[in-house]
Amino acid sequence: MAKGGVSRKLGKGLAYVQSGLDDIVDFGFKKMREYGEDEKVKKKEDPSLKGKVFKGMKAVFGVLGNMGESFYDEYEKIKATKRDMKERGKE
Repeated sequence: MAKGGVSRKLGKGLAYVQSGLDDIVDFGFKKMREYGEDEKVKKKEDPSLKGKVFKGMKAVFGVLGNMGESFYDEYEKIKATKRDMKERGKE
């Protein structure tokens, strides 16, 4: 067996798990942003506590969704830059 064969396979497996978790979290942030911006979700002004909570949560989801998408967009750029720098160093 190649040197580090088992540990390499475990490392690759963990990378797939991390990638899957990233995809799930990214999907969640996108859905939060969409929910926060969805015009259909807007109701008539509801002065009750329930209406105020609903409006507040909608705003929070919009902010969290935008923040999460911004994070993942920037994170992907950083990873791509590091990958490019690493590849240039090997040439």
